Amino acid sequence: MRPPTPQQFGELSQQLGPMLRKLARLRQRLEARGYLPGDRYYDAVVKAWDAMHALCVKTHYASCDGGVAGANETARARGETVE
Repeated sequence: MRPPTPQQFGELSQQLGPMLRKLARLRQRLEARGYLPGDRYYDAVVKAWDAMHALCVKTHYASCDGGVAGANETARARGETVE
């Protein structure tokens, strides 16, 4: 199976963004209602946001052409020449 192209990563990045923002709003609502760190549900939301944020960043970098933060490795995996 071929790895996704930068364009495909770009499309995925656009789809992930709303999910990240939804988790951020949920966290803000919980904080407004008095949830504190240490609460199991609040901590789960924070952990989910952290993981989604990391995925969004990696996906964005994979969508960049020209060697930005790992794009060279993606190109090498596809067998392309990297300058």
